Amino acid sequence: MPAIGMNGISPSKKYTLTNLPSRGEMYGTEILAYYYVTWARVFPDNLKMIGLPYDKAYEKAKSMSDEEFVKLMKTKLAEKGVK
Repeated sequence: MPAIGMNGISPSKKYTLTNLPSRGEMYGTEILAYYYVTWARVFPDNLKMIGLPYDKAYEKAKSMSDEEFVKLMKTKLAEKGVK
């Protein structure tokens, strides 16, 4: 089985992350968000290279308190039917 991302990541598909067992399954959108945040924190000067459209959401999330962020994420996931 190839590593996740070797053949692209589908935002709507669920993936099992064997190296993050506490996360269980994640949608492709969640994986892409993790990828974006990793680049934003480690390689901020090269962030545009990955071509993901999360810059506005990332800036908004950075300005939120932890409680606000968790509440927002729970709401967004509930809208998608994720518990």
